[in-house]
Amino acid sequence: AAVPGALAQLAALPLARAYLACTSAAFTHPDLARRARDESRLELVSAFDAVTAALAGLQAASVALLTPYPDEVTELEGEVLAKAGFAVTCAAGLGLSDGYGTITPRQIKQLARSVGSAGIRNADAVVLSCTGWPTLGLIRDLEHDLGKPVISSNLAIGRHALGKGL
Repeated sequence: AAVPGALAQLAALPLARAYLACTSAAFTHPDLARRARDESRLELVSAFDAVTAALAGLQAASVALLTPYPDEVTELEGEVLAKAGFAVTCAAGLGLSDGYGTITPRQIKQLARSVGSAGIRNADAVVLSCTGWPTLGLIRDLEHDLGKPVISSNLAIGRHALGKGL
């Protein structure tokens, strides 16, 4: 709900684009995200948009979804990914509603192992959804361990900003 006001303040700067760096905001509150886009002179890209652009850039048709979110939010994201054209081979979350920044690399690796090898094997890519949990240092290790490209929300935003996730 605060995004339109923040975008209005950013409008004074010489920017062409702004990123909504909360992955779940775009799919849990789609009407608010749409309104913010419509009311801004800036292009507004959500972290979820950046994730789907990165997946498209990888030509990934199917994904394994890992989140720190409560089960209902993880389930909703899986549904929205499916509506966006990606088959979700498995989805798992840590069941947390807050405190994402305190999640340890070990917890994230355990979550990846918990979904089972079939879900990962049948996916073209693994999505680590949420800008709040510390995933950047894990991506290479997870790609090696899982044998799949791994896209985090923050990596997707960075790739998008550099024009590599379009």
